[in-house]
Amino acid sequence: MGASLFASVRLTQRTCCSSAKMRPNSRCIRTTEGYGAIAGLSMGGAQALYIGLNHQDRFAWVGSFSGAFVMYGERLEEWFPELTLSANPRLHLLWMACGTEDFLLGVNHKCTEWLKSKDVQFTAIETRGTHAWQVWRRNLTEFTPLLFRGRRSSRAAGRTNWILFQPVR
Repeated sequence: MGASLFASVRLTQRTCCSSAKMRPNSRCIRTTEGYGAIAGLSMGGAQALYIGLNHQDRFAWVGSFSGAFVMYGERLEEWFPELTLSANPRLHLLWMACGTEDFLLGVNHKCTEWLKSKDVQFTAIETRGTHAWQVWRRNLTEFTPLLFRGRRSSRAAGRTNWILFQPVR
């Protein structure tokens, strides 16, 4: 794993996780532990998974759309050192979606196989299409109604975390 890539991902993690502390009066932040949601597209999908699974105290709903897990290489244990089946009660939803013609489908399969080997529960979705907004939009439309289920509604419960990463062009 490249040192500069690791530093970049860690900086994104620190930024996302410290923003809740920096803006406690913001409408989009809830301070209740384990009540947040994080999702991302492409490289942001891989980062959302990294942040969400390494901060289960903050994020109970995690989504990756065409996650660019290729940037993590073959050894996912280095990126998710403490991920075990003990994550299952804390994760209300781990959503892994990718297009059937997406060039990242293979690395998404490797990631889901690794999650299976760790006994981590997840939902894997394959949608017809490529690495494109139309595919992500369909998946996002399916994903968002599943957020915050099993808890009080977000309006009754107060503020919630929601971070959506988009690929940089």
